[in-house]
Amino acid sequence: MVKIKKVSDFNLNSKKVLVRLDLNVPFRNGKISDHTRIISSLPTLKEILKKNGVPVIISHFGRPKGKKNNNFSLKKIVNSLSKHLKKKVIFCKNCVGLEVKKVLENVKIGEIVLLENLRFHTGESSN
Repeated sequence: MVKIKKVSDFNLNSKKVLVRLDLNVPFRNGKISDHTRIISSLPTLKEILKKNGVPVIISHFGRPKGKKNNNFSLKKIVNSLSKHLKKKVIFCKNCVGLEVKKVLENVKIGEIVLLENLRFHTGESSN
C-alpha cells in the first residue's frame, strides 16, 4: 500500500508551499456566516508555518464566470484567516502573472499569501 505523505513529512524551511483550499464560504449581510472551511484549513497552514515555510493559498469563491467581480473576491476572507492564524495575511490582487511573482519574491517567513480567486480566469472552470 502506498503511504501518502503529509505536510509534516517534508522539509519546508524557507520554502513557499502552494496550498489549494476550499474557501468557498457562505456570506450573510456582508459577513462570513460559517467559518468551518477556514477553520478546517488551519492545521495545515499552522504546520507549514511551524516548519518555517510560507503558505501560498489558492482557492475559488463563487461562480464569477471567468471575470473579475469584487463580490467574489477572496479579499473578503483575509481578515478571518488573519484572525484565526494570528498572523499577517498578504493579499495578492491576482493569481497569475508578474504581480504574483513580485509578492512571492518579497514575502518573509512567518507571513501567509492569499492569491485572488482562481475563477476570475476562464481556464479555472473550463479546464
